[in-house]
Formats: sequence, structure tokens, C-alpha cells
Amino acid sequence: MEEKYIVEKGTSDIFDEYIDLINYSFGFNGRDSSFPKLLPKLFGKGSSASEHTHFVKDADSGKLLACVGSFPIDFNICGEKVKAFGIGNVAVHPRYRGKGYMKAAMAAAFNEMREEGADMALLSGRRHRYNYFGFEKCGTDSVYTLTKKTVSYVNPDLHTDLQMKIISKEDSDTLDAILALQNTRNYRAERSREKLYDILVSWEATPYAFYKQNEFAGWAVVKGNTVTELVPADIDFVPDMVTALSTLNFEMRYLIPEFERPVGDAMLKYAETVYTGADLCFSIFNYEKMISLLLKLKAAETDLIDGQIAVKINGFFGEESLLISVKSGVPDVRKTDNKPDITLEHLEAMQFFFFEKTPLRNSVPTTPRSWFPLCIYVHSPDNV
Repeated sequence: MEEKYIVEKGTSDIFDEYIDLINYSFGFNGRDSSFPKLLPKLFGKGSSASEHTHFVKDADSGKLLACVGSFPIDFNICGEKVKAFGIGNVAVHPRYRGKGYMKAAMAAAFNEMREEGADMALLSGRRHRYNYFGFEKCGTDSVYTLTKKTVSYVNPDLHTDLQMKIISKEDSDTLDAILALQNTRNYRAERSREKLYDILVSWEATPYAFYKQNEFAGWAVVKGNTVTELVPADIDFVPDMVTALSTLNFEMRYLIPEFERPVGDAMLKYAETVYTGADLCFSIFNYEKMISLLLKLKAAETDLIDGQIAVKINGFFGEESLLISVKSGVPDVRKTDNKPDITLEHLEAMQFFFFEKTPLRNSVPTTPRSWFPLCIYVHSPDNV
């Protein structure tokens, strides 16, 4: 017999049942491991997470069968707002899997994103599983591996002029300084002061602050042996920051996006290895806006060669025909009626513009090929 179900947005009164569903679906015991512990920024005290989640419910009993969280995140890239949604807690109760409930909840989330005018969406998950929903694992970050030994080769006594300490929720002055520095970054998620500490400790991370003669010098977010965010108040502080952090573990990994290359360059002489990769899945809904902003961001770090290319994109939310050009090193992206040099389906466009390795770019002239991939990125504390 076909089971009857409904799909609807959640309300605050089902929060506890929601947490039980996602804890159970992801194998958390609700005590030592739980979503409120893992992501206090979303599921902490006073959470409205259930109101940002689409649920599949049994039509008769109202029991929660599946859910997809769709959490709004505003980014600022080169001074312009980007409206995004983070997809998280994609869960189906184990007894009800294979019935299409995840697809139904995802469809509801995409309908909402379309209505809200989202520019992009992001999620963590398997590439091929989420290709079906228009997501591609892309973006570029560099992973710098530093060991205590390699740091000591450059700095034999591991001396540093900085003091490092774990940030607590009561460190108001430090959190104020972090927010002020956060708001100067050319590519950032908009973080509220109210949620700032919970953002920094999400994903069971530990935030550290650095000081020079009691003056704030920057911060780092550390999860295990991985530094997921390193933000100096001055680029000259980076050597001292990595020296201090090298005392935490014998080996430390640093995730540095391409648009923060000066930070990576400053730690390069300490690194044992450096490689590039992609961590998250993205789906772009407004190619004109995102390509324009990310090319502008890239031009601030790299000289772009003059040229142009006309592209037709059969995007997830509709068709876009764009003329992408660079003149005197300044990029420009606008709608066009020009005959396209290349036509791309949605996933092909994701790969062409944002994927590190793809044969699709081999079919276009060398000059526009050199502009890509563009660095789309989400710092770990902002991920859902």
C-alpha cells in the first residue's frame, strides 16, 4: 500500500523531535555526540533550526520521516552581498529509506531558494550523490602541512613574540576584535556578534586568539590537527602564529583558500608539503553575479590577461547568456546576445568555472581558459 506523506516547513514546537530524528539518522547517541554539541550555532539555546528545515511527515500521524535543513547564509564578496543557503542534516529515518522522501524534501528546499532569490547553495556530502541535485564538489584551497620539525628548521628555538590562548565565550573584547577584523575580509560570511562564539566552536573546533604585547594580533580555528581558519591582523604575524600553533601537534594542516594567498605565501617556507583540493559541494544559481564577483576577487590577487568569451549556460534556475571579458586587467561580466563560444549544461558550467581539473576548458582559447577555475569557498566555521 502506498504510504501517504506531506512535505512542509518546520515549526519551533517540533524541535526536540527533529533533533531525535537527525541524531538517530547520523548515529549520534544524543549525549556524547549530538547536533547541538556539533553545531551550537544552529542548534544551541533558542535555536530556530526546525523553522529552516523542510520535513516529510506521515500524513496521518504527523511523524517525522525525513528532513532537509536549508539555512540562509549571507556572504560579502568584494563589498557585495551574496545570498546563499547551506543545505544540512539531509536525513531519512532508517526504516523509511528508499521511498523518495529525500528527493521530496530537497525539491521543497530548492523551491524555497528559487523564491528567495538565492545566488548559490552549498553542502557537505558525496560528489556523485549530490550531482543528482545539481551540486558539484569544486572550489580551490591549498593545504599546507607543517610539522614541528620543519618549523624548527626555520626557527630553531621555536621563539615567538606572540601569546596564544584559547578563546572563551566571556572574552568579549577579543570577540569584538575578531568581528571587526572579520568585517574587513574581501570574501566572508556575515557573522553576527550574538552567534560569533558558537560559530567559532562549531564542528567541535577550538578557537585561539593571538596577542602581541596585549594587543590583538589575529585568530585561528583548530580542529584536531587542522587549522581551518587563520586570520592575522597583520601579514607579518603569520610566522609567529604558525610557530605558536606548531606546539599543539607534531603535524598541523592549514586550509588556505586561493584568495588568501598572502597568508599561504607567508607560511610557505615552513611547509613540508603543499597541495590543492576541493572540500565542499556548491550549486550556482546566479552565474552572472558569482562569476563577476569571483573574477574581481581573482583580479585583486592575480594579473588577468585581456580577452573575452561568450558563454551560454543552461542553469539550474534558468538560461544565462553571458559575455565575460577582461580589458586592461579589469574583468566584466554581462548579459549578451552574442553567439556563444561554448554552451554548458549546469554541472558542466560548475566544472568549467569552478573545478580544478576539467577537459571542458580545453575547447576554448588559451586566454579565457587562464582565468579559471575561480575560487568559491566557505570557511569551515560557516559550513552547515
